[in-house]
Amino acid sequence: MHLSKDGDKIKTALSIVVEGLATWVITPPHQNEVEKCKAFLGQAIDWCGKMPVQRVRDAALAVFRQLAGLLQPEQNAPLPFLLQAMHAMGPAMTISNDQMAVFVTIPKELAFYWTPESLIQSLRENGIEHGLQAQAITQLFEQRQFDQLVCVARGKDPIPGENARLQWLID
Repeated sequence: MHLSKDGDKIKTALSIVVEGLATWVITPPHQNEVEKCKAFLGQAIDWCGKMPVQRVRDAALAVFRQLAGLLQPEQNAPLPFLLQAMHAMGPAMTISNDQMAVFVTIPKELAFYWTPESLIQSLRENGIEHGLQAQAITQLFEQRQFDQLVCVARGKDPIPGENARLQWLID
């Protein structure tokens, strides 16, 4: 994962939500809160490239949670623009220090926007294709392991090699 690429993904996701809110019909009790969210998202777009990627991501997720609660309290179907934005941004991923494992965190309030299949697709789009732990990904959703790090991919441990040797076959 490359940080500038992550910043671009977050900027794209924020833009998707701003555009989606511009076309969404908002009922009067929530208009002020939604307008504040739109203004904040506009500022967050400007932060991309200027602030640490994780801070912008955390701010974006906080606003996405708020919007999901305001515009869709029953969660009977995902908001199309939030669904698109979540997938554009991808899940929060952490790579282990030895770079042999990938962990994701799916926020509980936004888990509704993810499926095992969409998570696997997002991991592949981020260059994680080998060592995917399909059972762990399925369990993440079945056991509702949200708001916690879950290992979703693991690399193979290196195999110790042998020292090279030369064998003289001619005198």
